[in-house]
Amino acid sequence: MGAIALDGLEIMQRHTATMTMPATRADGTSDPVSVRVPQLGAYVLNKAATFQRRRPFGGRGNPKRAKDLLYLRDVMDGGADVVGVIAEDVGRIRAGDSRAQLVVDQAANTLDGILSPVGTTLLDEAGAMLAERDPALGLDGAVASVTGHLADLRDLLAAFRSPPSIGGDADGA
Repeated sequence: MGAIALDGLEIMQRHTATMTMPATRADGTSDPVSVRVPQLGAYVLNKAATFQRRRPFGGRGNPKRAKDLLYLRDVMDGGADVVGVIAEDVGRIRAGDSRAQLVVDQAANTLDGILSPVGTTLLDEAGAMLAERDPALGLDGAVASVTGHLADLRDLLAAFRSPPSIGGDADGA
């Protein structure tokens, strides 16, 4: 199996789990195949930290940014057990990987920006995608769902952020 190497995926490369899945052959028999996948917490950290880096094209934004937010919403909508796994993963990743704190802080900061009044355009776009997928929510309900779940993720990550620096100037004096 081949793949394209992408930048910014290091957290997901360092924090993986192995799953065994059946692979069915053309003759109908199956064999187990081991697949290495990112831990859910690593996936969430990566997606939250990097979605804003998607380059605009065609003289406008990049719709994949809003799609990334929708993915994050969907994961957070998975229920208490899923959110618990994310929290456990992020705690374990942060505790055991000295390079992870930067990604945790980037993810939390990016969510802060999206959830500010300035970031509402992407929330609206992600809400429109959700409303298209689930018309019963309506546009307002879909935007509220995206916003609420991303706020929950931001709140979850707040416990893992670097402590704010107090006092001093840019030189640390």
